[in-house]
Amino acid sequence: MKTFSELLVTNYYLTIEIDGNHSTHLLNDPISIEIDGGYQLTLIDGFEIKDWQGEVIDGVWVFRCDNFYQWKHHATDQGWLFYQNTN
Repeated sequence: MKTFSELLVTNYYLTIEIDGNHSTHLLNDPISIEIDGGYQLTLIDGFEIKDWQGEVIDGVWVFRCDNFYQWKHHATDQGWLFYQNTN
C-alpha cells in the first residue's frame, strides 16, 4: 500500500513495456504503438493493452490514442470525466 506522500508523486511520463522492453513516453503526447508481425504483450503504466484494443494493418498491430488516461478511463468504463481546462 502506498503512503500519502507516494500518492502525491506525479510523473510526467508513461512507462511503456512491449514484450519485456521498457521505454518512456511524455504524458500528454499522443501514443502510437506499431508492432510488426502482430500483437505482443503491451503494458502502459502497468495496464495491459489487449490485442483487440488495437487493430492489424498489413501485418502490423497498431494501437493509438490521444490521451492515455482518458482512453483508459473509458476502456475500463469508469463513468464520466469532468475537466476544468479543456486545453
